[in-house]
Amino acid sequence: MRLDNARLNRIVSIAMAVAIVGGVGGYLVHWYQNRPKWWDPVQHYMIHVGLKETVRMAGLSVVGAAVIGIVLGTLLTIDFKPSRALIRLYVEFWRGLPIVVTLLIIAYAVPRISLIENTIEFVHRRQLSLFEVGTVTLVLWGSAQVAEA
Repeated sequence: MRLDNARLNRIVSIAMAVAIVGGVGGYLVHWYQNRPKWWDPVQHYMIHVGLKETVRMAGLSVVGAAVIGIVLGTLLTIDFKPSRALIRLYVEFWRGLPIVVTLLIIAYAVPRISLIENTIEFVHRRQLSLFEVGTVTLVLWGSAQVAEA
């Protein structure tokens, strides 16, 4: 029986995949059996707290970004140049700004703007939580993406 190139390549690819999975799998089993003592509490926290908060933030961000983005995108279709210019400014600003910079702006600059502090009572000298900062950042960025689409 003669092996052609395609069949030989397939056999070699399967053999390489089995070797890689076996090697990595063996290493992971060995590591898990000899894991450090701090691993279990960290893993528990990541799954039970971190995953829950991440899903909650993602859900709020997607809904908020979709609602705001659809409204802004719809308003972009109206042929009124001042509103289109303001919406384009919003879209270009939040899309062009790196997300880390947006996080810093929302976390440190927004709570210190006197206009917001005097107008909205509950923001007055209140530091935003990390969850709120992350969610607002993702809503701003996502709404600009949706409005652009």
